[in-house]
Amino acid sequence: MKILIDGVRLTNRPAGVIDITISIINALSRNFPNYEILVITHNELHVDVASQIENSKNIKVIVEKTVLFQSIGLYWSLFKINSIVRRIKPDLFIAPNSLLSPFFFPKNIKVALYIHDLVYLLYPESMSLITKIQMKALQKFSIKRADFFWTNSKYTKEQLELFFSDDVKHKAIFSGSGINANFLNNSSIDKLNSDKFIFHDKKYLLFVGTQEPRKNILFLLQLFAEIRDKDYHLVIVGNKGWGQFEKSIDTILNQANYPKDRLHFTGYVELVDLIAIYKQATLFVSTSLNEGLGLPQLEAMALGVPVISPDNSAMKEVVSGAGITVTSWDFKDWNTAIEAVAANRLFYIEKGYQRVLDYNWDTVVINFDIEILIKLKQNLK
Repeated sequence: MKILIDGVRLTNRPAGVIDITISIINALSRNFPNYEILVITHNELHVDVASQIENSKNIKVIVEKTVLFQSIGLYWSLFKINSIVRRIKPDLFIAPNSLLSPFFFPKNIKVALYIHDLVYLLYPESMSLITKIQMKALQKFSIKRADFFWTNSKYTKEQLELFFSDDVKHKAIFSGSGINANFLNNSSIDKLNSDKFIFHDKKYLLFVGTQEPRKNILFLLQLFAEIRDKDYHLVIVGNKGWGQFEKSIDTILNQANYPKDRLHFTGYVELVDLIAIYKQATLFVSTSLNEGLGLPQLEAMALGVPVISPDNSAMKEVVSGAGITVTSWDFKDWNTAIEAVAANRLFYIEKGYQRVLDYNWDTVVINFDIEILIKLKQNLK
């Protein structure tokens, strides 16, 4: 079987969708050595991405640049990719970016569309303008055109069926996702660089994610002020995103007695540092409004860190029974959750380890083969 994967985002450093794309490529290659895994992209792979893609005989990366706007992935995705797909004629095209080009995409090619979330419909105000425009312009067409769907969680599957019932009701929807194997392979890293991270020997709460409105970081900062007497530090890892954060953050930080000296924004960190930051955290705390999966929660559990999250979206699916989910936005309830996890830390660590076993990429792609690929191969005969 010849599988073609859209790798347009792989020219950027690994995170989010890119990590998932890498995981799909490697897991398919590893479990199905007779399958031909082709990855197409518009430019050279980011060096960190290239180092994570397994050196397997059945993986081939194809770089086809455009004459114009070579560094602009969206241009390539709209106007170049279709001709490449038409020429290669794969048995299946996997779109990990959730979008297809509406311009002459080959009608005879089977497509599996990966859906990460439907945030642009649920929380449009939390997205950047360019992303909203892109999703509104292309998502509906992509869903109508797709033959199969691959969602990262049962929650995302339910949302897809809710918002696009007419377009998906006669199509197969597979659900499954996991933790990047490269993340797990480096999980033995323990030492946190004391020169780079002054909180290395402190008791700290950890949040990992892009600083965007949906992540609800302002609530987290206010919560930190409410529990300042507990002597925790708060570490926020992730790039600055979009939205008018800085003024709102400054307003909170300038409150009387705010524990600014115990608050740490690290920005983007390399994988080895991220793993060490996770492993030395006391608790992982997310206050996000909506998640299609909750990958940082899974990463924390995999590294032995108890998790507290809101009782919403896929976080409920990932965390319930393995950590604590909080049903309100009352600071007292969050404080109670923190105290409960701190008092039963070993219990929640073990529960987290057990939960992570359900999110293994090898198991995911084997099930994808059973539910989607085997049926597709039968139809190709």
